[in-house]
Amino acid sequence: MKEALWDRSSFDGPPQHCLTALPYGSLQTPGLMPRSNSGTRGLDITGWLDWFLRSSDRTLDGTEEVLGNVMHRTCYWDAVAGETFSERQRAVINRMLDSFEGKLTSSKWAKLARVSSDTAFRDITNPVDRGLLEKEGEGATEP
Repeated sequence: MKEALWDRSSFDGPPQHCLTALPYGSLQTPGLMPRSNSGTRGLDITGWLDWFLRSSDRTLDGTEEVLGNVMHRTCYWDAVAGETFSERQRAVINRMLDSFEGKLTSSKWAKLARVSSDTAFRDITNPVDRGLLEKEGEGATEP
């Protein structure tokens, strides 16, 4: 049984001649290496290089975004290192720092933390009063 070296489903498509799955340990790349009895394909790897470089660029862009989010979260928690938070507050703030879109309202907090709106309001008011979250209009944002 042959196992593929890469998963084609995550790429928008290498050139057709690169779609042959290779067994582990294979030293030749079907479709890229010249074949003695199958015509003159040559050693032109321009299409493969183009696909590879575009894939690498997308990977680096994704990595940069993930690292940016991690650094943003780390900087926030470093800035508030001496402060105390409940586990619920910590979880919702982490969610807000990771992937939250828009403003955080007490009703959104209540849904995220699965608490009543009164508890959510108290959870938000505490860090806002201490300057750990900033109130901006009708929602809280990080400082």
